[in-house]
Amino acid sequence: MTVFYILDGFPCVSENFILREILALKKSGLNLRICALRKSEMETVHKDALPLVEEVIYVEDIPILSKILAVAYNIYRHPAYCLSLFFHLFSDIFISFRFFCQRLRGAVNAMAVAKIAGTGPDHVHAHFAYVTSDMAKVLAGISGCRWSVSVHAWDIFTQPGNIISRRIEGADKVFVCSRHGKELLENLPCMCKEKIVLQYHGVSTGEFEASSEGQYIIAVGRLEEKKGFDILLQACRILADGKTCPRFIIVGEGPRRGLLEAKIKELGLENVELPGAMSFNKVKEMMSGAMMLVHPGRTTKNGDHDGIPNVILEAMALGKPVITSSVGGISEVIEDKVNGLIVRTEDQVQLAEAIRSVMNDKSLAEKLGNVAREHVRKNFELSETLKPMFEYFNEMKTDDRRQEL
Repeated sequence: MTVFYILDGFPCVSENFILREILALKKSGLNLRICALRKSEMETVHKDALPLVEEVIYVEDIPILSKILAVAYNIYRHPAYCLSLFFHLFSDIFISFRFFCQRLRGAVNAMAVAKIAGTGPDHVHAHFAYVTSDMAKVLAGISGCRWSVSVHAWDIFTQPGNIISRRIEGADKVFVCSRHGKELLENLPCMCKEKIVLQYHGVSTGEFEASSEGQYIIAVGRLEEKKGFDILLQACRILADGKTCPRFIIVGEGPRRGLLEAKIKELGLENVELPGAMSFNKVKEMMSGAMMLVHPGRTTKNGDHDGIPNVILEAMALGKPVITSSVGGISEVIEDKVNGLIVRTEDQVQLAEAIRSVMNDKSLAEKLGNVAREHVRKNFELSETLKPMFEYFNEMKTDDRRQEL
């Protein structure tokens, strides 16, 4: 069975959870064909992604003329389906012209991939309820197979419910990475709850060795509003006013770099560093040498927030204390004062106090780290969290064999 995997960018340094999933599925014997809308920066990607790059179909590399010819070819081959698709797309204009353009883009991309790939898919799976799912739906439609989608955070937290519903309508299965997200989907009108499957992201804990006490405090993530790194800078200023000036390292790149750099200068925080994006192994190395991970996430005005940040699971797997806010599904992983500390969102004073308490109480730091590591080992081991997807694809393999008989 050949499964086409539709992604936005590949390989992507901020989406190593997708790489882990792909590698695990390929190891199980599933034949995957990766299709990505664009290439990502190669300097910081996980080394395990590099052997896969040569096999990826990159949509951005397909010439415009080839896309036009692919559309014409598919209209000729599948006139009834394409006519139905046209009317479906036309109705999207009444929801939003921008949405219509995105859906049209997804349809054209799907037809181009179908023509270039040669051999069609037996199943199509997409990550994110966005243009990738629009593309997966059409690719499955012209290939006569089922499709599924994994939804995550911004794609379901920032889009209106009617658009989310439209994008995942017709999916055979919808995998969602937090109970918080699952409840949102279940409350959408006309959503079949039986199709929604909770599948947490996981880590291979064997790849993370617990380390001794660290020398600095680390935060990791894209430099964007929902990560709340400006709140962390305010907490750093509060700590400095109390004569506590540990080294802070905020790893990542993003649109708010300039704002954060200006804030660091304004607050006189010479102990805060912004080294930029790093490879997965380098980030893991940096976290291993840290005394704790701080993740002060928030919900933005447009509703964007984290589901369960993977960096939290990785820090816990390393046996590091985690201080975080309770946005999204974080409370599904962190229990306050048991395997981490949870602070109120936007509360830099409480955040500073939590950081100080972990710094000053070595026994607390050790206890939180040890319990966190054990919690991830028992509940978020990758081989266990991926079971719903393994079972789903195995059922399809069984169905295919029955049909052949």
